[in-house]
Amino acid sequence: QRGQFGRLVALMRARPEAAELNGIANALDDPFFPTQWGLHNTGQLGGNPDADIDAPEAWAVTTGGGIKIAVLDTGIRKSHEDITAARVVAEANFSSSATADDIYGHGTHVAGIAAAAANGVGVHGVASGALLMNGKVLGDTGSGSYTGIANGITWAADNGAQVINLSLGGTLPSQTLQNALDYAWGQGWCWPVPPATTAAPRITTHLPTPTVSPWQQLTTLIRRPASPPTAVGWTWRRRV
Repeated sequence: QRGQFGRLVALMRARPEAAELNGIANALDDPFFPTQWGLHNTGQLGGNPDADIDAPEAWAVTTGGGIKIAVLDTGIRKSHEDITAARVVAEANFSSSATADDIYGHGTHVAGIAAAAANGVGVHGVASGALLMNGKVLGDTGSGSYTGIANGITWAADNGAQVINLSLGGTLPSQTLQNALDYAWGQGWCWPVPPATTAAPRITTHLPTPTVSPWQQLTTLIRRPASPPTAVGWTWRRRV
């Protein structure tokens, strides 16, 4: 046995790849996957090959099974063939709409990017095994109050979400939103976005210019590990 162990060690030193996990690959039969160059780019649409997030390589390790993603948006249409009601494990309505269903369409689109099922129809989600939490914070015209968004952040942080996605923006700073973000930070959430800082993210005001309007965009929050990461912050984009 000692001799066999020695030979194994020698093999691992000579060929490190021999010691890695032997992943399982599966055919991707979602019909629109070939157009999703952001997940897997072979240059199929004229872009640069491998300018992508290496999604198939990640799926050999995990598809996000059991992870709860809270989508705070215009709702999620649970009858959509790429999502289905069984994938939506929690729901709350913080908008002016009478329903948590997605009338506007944006929230369902976002939910599909995050977690569309690998089911042979439509597109392939980044985390096709994940579960969804539907926090409707924007109404049926695609807009909503800062109070509703803040309530959605608090709800998601308190109800088991491991990822919170907010694909939305506004033009004014808000103490109400800041308080919700500070609360989420205190509950163990972080924004994995440079620049590096260990302080809680802050809402910053950009003064407008004649041609460019300041536009705050909340993106993704994740539950941080026990040891805080060094790269957390607030992401800003400007829309012309």
